[in-house]
Amino acid sequence: MAENWKHKSHLDQYRIDGKIAIVTGGGQGIGESCAHALVEAGANVIIVGRNEDNLNAVSTELNKKGQSSYFVADLVNTVEIKALQDYVAKKYKRADILINNAGIGQWKSALDITTEDWDLMIKTNLSSAFQLSQQFGKMMIDNKYGKIVNISSISGLIVNSEHSHVHYLTSKAGLIHLTRGLAVEWIKSGVRVNCITPGYTATKMLTDLLLSPDGIKIGKKINELTPAGHMAEVTDISQGVLFFSVPASDYITGQILSIDGGYTLL
Repeated sequence: MAENWKHKSHLDQYRIDGKIAIVTGGGQGIGESCAHALVEAGANVIIVGRNEDNLNAVSTELNKKGQSSYFVADLVNTVEIKALQDYVAKKYKRADILINNAGIGQWKSALDITTEDWDLMIKTNLSSAFQLSQQFGKMMIDNKYGKIVNISSISGLIVNSEHSHVHYLTSKAGLIHLTRGLAVEWIKSGVRVNCITPGYTATKMLTDLLLSPDGIKIGKKINELTPAGHMAEVTDISQGVLFFSVPASDYITGQILSIDGGYTLL
């Protein structure tokens, strides 16, 4: 057994040919990049989001490289999450990989956060990830195989000094412990659950926030506080997601990978 590795190709461990992968928030940004990475590695990818035009455009590009489809859903709605699971079960019979990427952000001081702000943040960033993991986890456990990758944030590890967003911090911290809890509970069922905590990444969501009145100053400060000297590109994040999705990471679960240019080291 100790010598079996000599008969395996290391590069083959980065292939996921024929695997069924679901990527939420797949119509743009990190999710779009993740979808491309998974398709390039051989997966059949279903991208999920609210904007059908975006999803259709991304899926068209993905189909030039491999196999892809899309499903329109608002993941705050539990009925639509179940509809997504029904769609995947009926069309593909199984789910091998789930990337919980969908999320929102908002910069707002604690005293100004409304109940509606809080509920939407928690439902979008945390509750939906649990409900999706629950729905697709059942399928993975039945198949004795599955990979779940949660996209949290360095804001789940630290309190950003550049701006206030305690509801966002809470949602992303919860996602980290959700990862650990599911990893322990499902490891003997063949399901691996890991988490990426991206640093500041050049996505449309962050770019829009940086257009706020204080955004330019914050953007400059972010670059100064990042040892790498600049924000991450979306492909920096999707490479980590790909690693957690392929057989090369089969012995890894419950882990939190920070891709942040050294930001959390300081």
